[in-house]
Amino acid sequence: MRDLPTPSPHQTICLWSSSLTLILAGECQQILKDISGNFTSPHYPNIYPNNINCHWTITLAAGYRIKLFFPFLELEDRNSLTDMCDYDSMYVYDGDSETDTLLGQWCGSEQPPSLTSKGNKLLVVLSTDQNYAFKGFTASYIGGECSLIIV
Repeated sequence: MRDLPTPSPHQTICLWSSSLTLILAGECQQILKDISGNFTSPHYPNIYPNNINCHWTITLAAGYRIKLFFPFLELEDRNSLTDMCDYDSMYVYDGDSETDTLLGQWCGSEQPPSLTSKGNKLLVVLSTDQNYAFKGFTASYIGGECSLIIV
């Protein structure tokens, strides 16, 4: 597990806990508000649809941070000419908007590292094109109350 670095001489302490509630806001637009949970790409473990732009927004209470894991990821591979994720991609943003800091973009069978938010929100986006489709992904998250300790 990889935590985001904190500036010296401070130390961030998080107490991770769990519970689950899911609020559906459309076929592939979900808002997750419980302290922990799981979600998958549409139709997982079968193939996801083409031409989708799905959003999973994790929003916890103020003072919480989110640790996000991807046990499984299988999307269309990188473009062999550009070595970029030009076709089907998964993006994770540190906030609830695509204008927030991008924590990463993945495609193919790349294994994302565990990710930790700086605040109480994370956004996961799955964007697919009109060609090939694969199984997609599984994701798990857990929230933790964090406090800044000055040492």
